[in-house]
Amino acid sequence: MIIRVFRARPRPGREVAYERMIREDSVDLVESQPGLVALHVGKALDGSGELVMVSVWTDLESVQAFAGADWRTPVVLPGEDELVEQTAVTNYESWA
Repeated sequence: MIIRVFRARPRPGREVAYERMIREDSVDLVESQPGLVALHVGKALDGSGELVMVSVWTDLESVQAFAGADWRTPVVLPGEDELVEQTAVTNYESWA
């Protein structure tokens, strides 16, 4: 299995709009993907507004089918660049 951790820091003043995009668009998109096992979405408790999406996939091929050839970079939705100042994604091979 593959664990994919996406992190994003919204632009100041854009936190509410970005959280709405994640809730209304990103979650539905990821949850509709073949090979997705689990999805957890959260917001940092430190007040930074940082959001995280942790997804678990059956295999690397499923991640690649979702994220495309450049699967090592974040999947960016239309308009997302206007709302975030930084995004990152890391993929992990599960040992369990």
